[in-house]
Amino acid sequence: MKALIVYYSLTGHTKKLAGRLAAILQCDVVPVPMFGSPQIDWDRKYDLVIVGTPIWFWAPAFPVS
Repeated sequence: MKALIVYYSLTGHTKKLAGRLAAILQCDVVPVPMFGSPQIDWDRKYDLVIVGTPIWFWAPAFPVS
């Protein structure tokens, strides 16, 4: 199974978790920038996409939503 982790992290906690999960799953990791879109190669045909984000005001952080 080919997986991708896409994450946004302001303080580094979500980045650390994404890195640990990627090591276990042996998958690609792509950070989401504060402004703009992440650089994802969709030609790789991922079976699973995991989105990691902090929760701000009971919702995902705005760079991810």
